[in-house]
Order: sequence, then C-alpha cells, then structure tokens
Amino acid sequence: MTADVFGDEEPIVVRAAGRYGQLIYTSFDDGSGSGGGWQVKDQIGDLTRSEAEELTARIVSKFDIDPPLPQYPTPVDIEGRPARLAYDAIYPAVGAYWHTVDAGTDGSGRPGNVFAHVVFDDAFSAQPALRPIELWDSPDWLRPYGPQNVRAARLPGNHLLRPGGVITVNSTLRFLLDPDVYRLGLYQVLLDAVYDAMTGGRSVVLLTDPADAAQWIGAVSYFMSPGTARRFSWSTYDKPDLALADAKRGVHLICVPREYAELPAADWIVIDAEEDPQLGALGGAGHALAKSVFPVAVSPWSLLAQAALVDARTASRVIELQDDIAREVGDRELSPVWPLAIAARTLELGDIELESAQAATDDHPAHLGSSERLLEIVDDLYAADTPQTPDDALRRLTRIRYSGGSQSRSAERLVICALRDSAWIAAPDIRFDLVPHWHNVEIDRLQGAVESWMQEIRRTASAPTHSDSEHLVLTVLRAGELLMRLARRGPELDEVLLRLADIIEIAKIDFLRDRPRVHAFISTVQNISKETLAAVLLPVLASEIRAPEGLDLTVWLWIFGDQINLDVQGAAEAPAFGVPNQGLLPLYITALLESPEVTDIPRARRSDLAHLGVTAVHALQASSNEEPVVEVERLMRHYTMNVEQLDRLIAQSRVRITPSTAFQHVFYSPPSAALNRVLDYVCHYPLREPVPMDELSALVVAGARVRTASTWTDFEKHWALTLMDSEVKRLVEELEPEVYGHLDENLCVPLGALFVAAQSRSRPWASGETVAKQQLALRLQPLQPQLVQWLERLIAREVIDIAWVAGESMRSRMGSDLAPTALFARPDESAGGSWMDSVIAGRLENSDYRGPTSVEALRDALWISVKDLTAPAAERFFLEYRSAGKEWLRERGLLTRDTQRSRFSLTHREDNT
Repeated sequence: MTADVFGDEEPIVVRAAGRYGQLIYTSFDDGSGSGGGWQVKDQIGDLTRSEAEELTARIVSKFDIDPPLPQYPTPVDIEGRPARLAYDAIYPAVGAYWHTVDAGTDGSGRPGNVFAHVVFDDAFSAQPALRPIELWDSPDWLRPYGPQNVRAARLPGNHLLRPGGVITVNSTLRFLLDPDVYRLGLYQVLLDAVYDAMTGGRSVVLLTDPADAAQWIGAVSYFMSPGTARRFSWSTYDKPDLALADAKRGVHLICVPREYAELPAADWIVIDAEEDPQLGALGGAGHALAKSVFPVAVSPWSLLAQAALVDARTASRVIELQDDIAREVGDRELSPVWPLAIAARTLELGDIELESAQAATDDHPAHLGSSERLLEIVDDLYAADTPQTPDDALRRLTRIRYSGGSQSRSAERLVICALRDSAWIAAPDIRFDLVPHWHNVEIDRLQGAVESWMQEIRRTASAPTHSDSEHLVLTVLRAGELLMRLARRGPELDEVLLRLADIIEIAKIDFLRDRPRVHAFISTVQNISKETLAAVLLPVLASEIRAPEGLDLTVWLWIFGDQINLDVQGAAEAPAFGVPNQGLLPLYITALLESPEVTDIPRARRSDLAHLGVTAVHALQASSNEEPVVEVERLMRHYTMNVEQLDRLIAQSRVRITPSTAFQHVFYSPPSAALNRVLDYVCHYPLREPVPMDELSALVVAGARVRTASTWTDFEKHWALTLMDSEVKRLVEELEPEVYGHLDENLCVPLGALFVAAQSRSRPWASGETVAKQQLALRLQPLQPQLVQWLERLIAREVIDIAWVAGESMRSRMGSDLAPTALFARPDESAGGSWMDSVIAGRLENSDYRGPTSVEALRDALWISVKDLTAPAAERFFLEYRSAGKEWLRERGLLTRDTQRSRFSLTHREDNT
C-alpha cells in the first residue's frame, strides 16, 4: 500500500526543468493498527504520482548483499553495513538513484526489511560538474536500522545530496594506476564494452569484488564528461536474477560479485575483473574475453584513455580539459569519447594522432556550431582525411556508432562518392546491407552530385546505341536505395525519386517480361527495399503494365514479396497504399491466385488476398480517374464479398460490375435490403450494358429475375410465361445440380412452380428425369406449402391449366410406367395425397373448381402426356383410365354430376403453347 503523501495530481502534468525530488520506501508500522507494510513513507519535491510509481517499481525489496549482518549486530556492524546504489537516466536529462540498505526487522518483528532512499534528479544546472557515482557513500543517504529508527526516519529537506568524497578523480586514478594491481588492460576492455552499450549495444556485466564496484564505475565515469555520465546507467551490486532484469532495461554497466561467476547465458558482455583479456586492435579483431561469447570491438576511447593514463598528473589534466571542452558546447548529448579526443589532441598526448582524429570526426556532436573554435578543429581533421572512394566512405560510415553530426557528414560523403563512381554503384558485390537507415542528409547538400549523375545517366539511357536496360535500371534503383536510406525525408527527396522513375521509363523495362533475364536481374537487386521499389519502379510499372500477365510471376513476387508475408490488413490500411500500389497490387494478387505454379495458398488466405485486391481496385476508383487494370470478377472467383460490401461496390464503382460477381448472393443469400438493391442491379444489367454477357453472368441474371418474382403480388400471364421460357429454361439447363441443394427458398420456390408450369405445357426441356430435376425436388421437399401457394397463383392466372392438374392427379393413381411428370405428383400418404390433390380439394371446397368432371374429360386432359407414351404403356392407359377416372371422380364427389361434354375435351382444349 502507499501512504497518502501525494497531493491531487492533474490529468496532464508538464514537468518543469530543475526539479529535485526524493522519497523513501520501506515496510513499517504507520500506527494505524494494520501492522504496516511496504509503502512510500515520506516524499519531498513535486513528483507526480506516475513518476513516484515508476521509481518505486525499480526498488529491490530483498536486500541480500553478503556478508549478512550478525543476528545481534553492534553499532559498528550497523554503521559499516554495505549498501547498493543504482543509477539510470529515466528521461532525457533526468536521472534517478536507488539507494538500499538492510533495515533489520520490520514493525511486526519479521527479519529482512529493506530501506530504500530514492532520488529524482532533474537539476543538472545546479550541479553541472557532478558525476552520479560521486554520490556513493553520500552522508545524505538515509540508513536507519530497526523498526523504531525506520519509523522515525524522515527526509531532511528538499536540498541536493552532497557527494560522498569516496569516488573522486584522485581516488579513481589511484585505483587505476595502483602499482600492486595492473588494471589498465582490463580497463581498456571495460571502456570499449561500455561504449558499445551506450551506443545501442549489449549491457556489460562486470564480475568484481563489491568493494571495488564503485571504483570501476568511477573509472568509466571520469573519462567521459559529467553530462554524458548522467546518461551512463549502472548498478554497484546485482545478483544474477536482478542482473538479468537490469540488462533487459538496458542498464549499461552491472556489477555482480565474482562468487556468482557462473551466470546464465544471456545477450550481454561478461568481464571478469580478475582476468587478463586478449586485447584487440582498432579496426581489427576485438577484445577476447574468457566468460563472454561476444568479442568487444575496439574503440578510440580505450586507446585515448590509455594514452592519458601515463601518470596521474597527465590523466588529471586530460580529465579537467575534457570537462572544459564539454562545457564549451553545453555538455549535452555528447559521445563518451569526443571531449577526450579533443583534449588529447590539444595536449598532444603520445602517438594517438589516428585515434584522436577518428574519434573527433566520427563522434562530434550535431550542435558543434556553438563553438567556432571546436568546429574548425573538426572540419580541419575531416578535410585531412575525407574519404575519396565509396568503399572508404562506407567503411567510415559503418564504424560510426554515436548519433551526432558525424553521421550526416559521413552519409553525405558516401552518397557523393557513390554517384561519382558508376562502376561501384552497379557492382555485384556492393554491401548495401551495411548502409544504415539514418535519413539525416539534406537533399540540397547533394544537389550538385545528384544533378551531374542524373544528366549522365539520362544521356546513357537516351543514346541510340543503348541496349543494356538491366544495367541502367539496376544503377538507378541502387541510387534510389542509397538516397532512401540516408537522405532526409520530405518533398525534396520525393521529387528526386520521381525523376529517377523517369529515367527508368526511358531505359525501358521490357526485360521484366523475359523469365531468364528476370531471374538474372533479380539476383542483383536483393538489397533494394520495398520502399524504394514503390517510389522508383512502381510508378513506371503502373503506367505500362495493364494485365496480370504483363509481368512474369517472379517479378510480382520480387516487388510485393511472398503472399505468406503480405500483411493483408496492414497493406489495405497503410498510408503508403498509394496509387501505384492500388493499381499494381490487384494485378499481383490476380497473377498469384491464377498461377498454376502456386498451389500452397490455403482457401482462407486466398480469400483474404482477393479481398485486398478488390479493396485496392475500389481505392483506385475513389482516388483517380484511371480505369482499373484488372476486372473485379477475376478476383471474386477467389473471394465472396458479403452482400453489404457488394452493394457498396456496385453503388460506388465507376465501372460496370458484371452480374457474375453476385452469383453467391443471388442464389444463396437470405433476403435483405442490400440484396434487393443487388438483385435490381443484376436484373436490369442487360438493359444498361449493350455488351454481350458471359455465360455465368447470364445465368446470374436469370436467377435474379426468377428470385425477384417471389415478390410479385400480382402479375400478368405473359410475364410468367416469358420468365418460364427464358430464365427458368436457362437455369434448368445450365445450373450445376449441386447448386440446387443450397438455393434460398425465395429463388427455389418460384423456380419450382414455374418448372411445374413448363411441365404442364410440355416444354421439352422440362420433360424426363434429370439430376437437376431430382436435386430441385429434394430442395423443395420441406417447402411444399410455399410451393402450393405459388402453384395456386399460377393456376389462377391460367399459367397452369387446372385440367392438367386434375389429369396428373388421376394419373398418380395408375401404374409406375404411367407415373405423372409433375414434381411431387406421387401421393404423400402422411399429407393426405399429392399437392395436386390439395389444390383440387381446395377449389372444390370453395366451389370454384372448373376442371374435368367426367372420365372422358380426364382422359382428354392427359392427352398431351399420353400421346408420347410407348405403345404398351398407351394400351395399358386406355385399359385402366376408365376405372381410375371413376374412382378419382367418386372420391371427390364428382361422379354423380352431369356428364355433359366438358370444355376440356380434345376438340375444345385451348391452345396451351
């Protein structure tokens, strides 16, 4: 829990410069009767709650520095007990200290209490010469022991902590130059390892006697400026588990007692203070360590410090001058080695011309302009050793670790050298992987070199004798990659990249359609980033490639990468989803999905990719006047939009969306407002588009029109007959049988009813037993009530003749070879008969039955079907129809009716064609 030591905190706190806060954290009895517990006991300064929480989160609540105090310690034991001090820069220019000591038992008598005194230091200007390690053994650190002293402990006031006087320049030099213990070899390795850690490398673990830990930290701290020392993080005592946690936080130097030398494997540099390391060389092999799997690269820092440590007096003068030089440029954001390099050159130390010049030029700060004197020194050194070839410039660039002004200067020089050496930039063994992504060179500083190079490369591309397009395109892409990695982003860079694209357009890209040439070319451009391709090559492809087949699949894969690594969601939502990508991405996806060479894409992934392609087409239509380079239908073969997406696409697209796109929704989707709009679009599509449709689109139009009939509340007879003879006929003849099993009932029911109408009118395409007819019958089985309603409507409009219904009903009572042709004509005993029986029963009940009432009339009603029977079947029919007819009439109460000639006789039947 936390004691109430905070005031109200505003939601957003603007941190003022120069603040200095402290808090103490321990387990104590606050007198509330709760028994106490871990909490912030006291706080001074204007720390916010979030800052205090961040500070307390790093407190070590288990103090186990060896040797432990005896069970009954004397005052001398208590006074001399060890402490742990850790320091880290938690924000830019803001440091924090964690000082912890053994506090004995807590208020409840439990042993192992820890007292932590934490300092938040944002007061650099108040103590500009202070190095954090100088607070080791400060008299201002609170060190209470026992529950009563812990409870009584209070922060004395909001003043700055005073240095302890233990770690000083003199004590550090005595430690390093101790004649009895040679430490300078190990010290070189330690400096170089810390330099690596402070420039983004691995944390350093120093195995050392706890009594020497602060001295080693001081030794590192004094050979950097005070301001840089405030960025140098360290801990005087960590056991392995805590060392791992600190390494994950990026703490630069972690001191661990030598008794814990068997450390777990981790991504850190381990140095044993007792070992005699194998020293490396600047620019050559690194230092080799017994307990570290990683070598330590040699930096000028260790060599300059070695030169300064010829004796204590010289070293002291170097450190003093180093600090003066740092103050001259504000002592902020400096490399650990740069002030030392300038000091060493000023004092003309030993034989370190090369090392000091390298450090002075490689590590100079970006804000060096505040001192004309120091700027002139660096400029003169750089001019004396300016790289003259791209290889020299690249070597200079790759050795720079400090992110200061030297980075932009060296990056600028590499670009200039590369553009002047056309053979180098197109060489097969160029190490582009060594070129960092710094983005720190101003384009206007490259203007002359870029213009000269562009004029030369444009002349080459435009020459009548030009034939090596691959070489020219490779050169342009590599120049673009160099600029993309090193130049500052902005409109100026964008303009240069567009001009590079113009050169590629002149050079021609026909070779990208030739597979053997493509493979040879791609092998030379593996280090060209997707970002450079998008800026320099894609605009050319977007203007020249208009079909998926326009490029070899190898080229598509080179440009966009393997589909497995394509982030569908990210690509669709990225700001860089610009017009070149919008135009080319659908082509790539189509080529990928249609390629017989690519067979390992799961179905769900194919759908995702196709959706991305459709999204890109849609985005292109929304952002430009260009026509899509690939039809949506080709993508839709691999992906089904939901009906709302399809509705939006139809509404917003500036180009025609063919009906085939809507296949899934027309045949399978349940009713919705969006579907109604899609159906309306599909039904009217042939009227809007004079271009003949493909077969699938024609089938979808037929399905949409039949489905739309389900909404008819009233209709003319000729509407139904037209629909039957065109759309229903097409569906019955062309629809795959497996489709019927999933048809939505709003399509299935009118289709079934109109199919029966076609049977009643003896349409050849509706006769006979087919797989499609069987599948349609199976799908309609649970929908017979809806089907009967539709058939009633067709009978009422005389689309289906009631006489034919009666005849088919009677025929259903006869032998199997005389079975009726109508769907579901066989009697369903559980339902009391066939649908035809239900229709006739309903009409008899309502007294509006107008069908056959005699055996002869029933015979005449069946004539169209009977005339096509085989001779044996026809003979059987004429033998059986009288008895069957009488039975049929008797069951319906029609046998006693007037047997006058029916209007349905053979001589009076109306033409039903």
